[in-house]
Amino acid sequence: MLKAEGLSVHHATGWRIRDINLELRSGEVLGVIGPNGAGKSTLFGALCGDIHPTSGNTFLGAKPLTAWPPAIRALHLAVLPQASTLSFAFTVRQVIRFGRLPHATGIKADTQIVDTVLDLCDLTELSQRSYTTLSGGERQRTHLARILAQLWPATSNKVLLLDEPTSALDPHHQHSVLKVVRQMADQGLAVAVVLHDMNLAARYCDRLLMLKHGQVEGLGSPADVLRPERLKAVFDLDVLIQEHPVHRHPLVIYL
Repeated sequence: MLKAEGLSVHHATGWRIRDINLELRSGEVLGVIGPNGAGKSTLFGALCGDIHPTSGNTFLGAKPLTAWPPAIRALHLAVLPQASTLSFAFTVRQVIRFGRLPHATGIKADTQIVDTVLDLCDLTELSQRSYTTLSGGERQRTHLARILAQLWPATSNKVLLLDEPTSALDPHHQHSVLKVVRQMADQGLAVAVVLHDMNLAARYCDRLLMLKHGQVEGLGSPADVLRPERLKAVFDLDVLIQEHPVHRHPLVIYL
């Protein structure tokens, strides 16, 4: 659904990403991992059109990303950045409702959708709270609910990009958020998510993309990518990889 061909971004300090070839598939969660400065956020910026690539192209469906009018593109592609700022005292419900602005589905349908994503993101009891009174994790879940509302319903012609959606969340909400993401993908959405926790990535992602210095160091199943020698080379980590006793995904044990 979203495809990058030879995608490269060069800044004054050098290449941020270089020669990235990648396809996000409907019904799949792609985890993007790598050390700080590896180019993960730059890649997402280029994939969604916020950053103009030095070379290469991005396609949404059969058309170049740049050929999509912004209002139409917003119906098919949503992005949750690392940080979302909002200084006005909108309620949680109002913030989430902003996600429905590209649509013309009517108040009744939009209200039902907002109610659904409030429940999915464990925000129903906070729906009338002012955004400015929320904790960091509550704000993060509010913005996630907003972009879920933007793409609702999840179908095979839509793409969701999430840049560190679990960074401010407690362990319970890390898992609950990623379960929602997994559920949306199972309904047809193509999802890419930046994660720092490799065990979360192994559990919830179908494939992993590992970046180092803006280049691909690994792309494949979690079992293919999460290998001790590769984690040593990319993260300078000594690890042991075992099979999770319940879910059977690779389990990274730090030595």
